[in-house]
Amino acid sequence: MAKRRKQRRAAKAATRRQPATPALADAPRDRKPSRGSKGAWKLLDRTSSIAAALLAKEVAQLVWRVLTGKKPPTNGRHPEVETP
Repeated sequence: MAKRRKQRRAAKAATRRQPATPALADAPRDRKPSRGSKGAWKLLDRTSSIAAALLAKEVAQLVWRVLTGKKPPTNGRHPEVETP
């Protein structure tokens, strides 16, 4: 009796552990990304980094204009710009 109860509990636990998407469970895990996909990710990484830098520059200039009401300085040796 106790043996059957353990077997039923084990069977229930096994059904709960099954992945929700069986297609992902059957996918081979040892596949390496192809050379083309690595290049695409590198390109995407560099492009997004450049876009983020340009966006940060524009946001900084906009914040400067809003807070001071003046055009932001382009030279770090500007007399009104202090570097602590």
